[in-house]
Amino acid sequence: MVTKLHTSIRKEQIIEASLSIIIKQGVNALTVRNVAAEVGVTASSLYRHYKNKAAIMSALLDLLFEIRTDIINQARNNNCNALDTLEEIYHSYIRLLEQYKGLGLIYFSDFVNFEYPELGQRMRNDISRGRKELEQIIESGKQQGEIAPKTNAEQAVISFICLYIMPSMLKSRNLHHFDLSEQTEANWKIFRDSLSAQ
Repeated sequence: MVTKLHTSIRKEQIIEASLSIIIKQGVNALTVRNVAAEVGVTASSLYRHYKNKAAIMSALLDLLFEIRTDIINQARNNNCNALDTLEEIYHSYIRLLEQYKGLGLIYFSDFVNFEYPELGQRMRNDISRGRKELEQIIESGKQQGEIAPKTNAEQAVISFICLYIMPSMLKSRNLHHFDLSEQTEANWKIFRDSLSAQ
């Protein structure tokens, strides 16, 4: 039965419904009507909150920015050294990608990158901020003698991103059958060993 959307409907329900649609049918299937049906509310009630697909995608990007910021800040507060901080960030990202399996698809979608260039620019700006924060962590580790001095922080961050994005993308589309947690652990060990000053 379809119900009216009350203000108590949490963002997470709409985000989860949106990601479910993206995983099952692709970004093009993301519409206010489809999200409303997935959540179990009337389209008209959802239209009051999100006027179109771009508004839903904008809310997804807002949530991703908040989550990324929280993950990095929490890891920095919990750890004294760079490698432990990076490891906590990495495992938090893996948990996030396991919870919201369609996130990687959003970043590479034509919708965000071409159809709504303002969303694509927001996403690129956020990715750039996140990369700079990770580069600062790596540079700090170099200064503390924990990360090899020859490490190029910019290149290491790109490698770091690939550690969790590629397995997530492959898994979300069922392109390869592998144990995600086993693969991500192996990826982390190789990455950590490559950066370590010892």
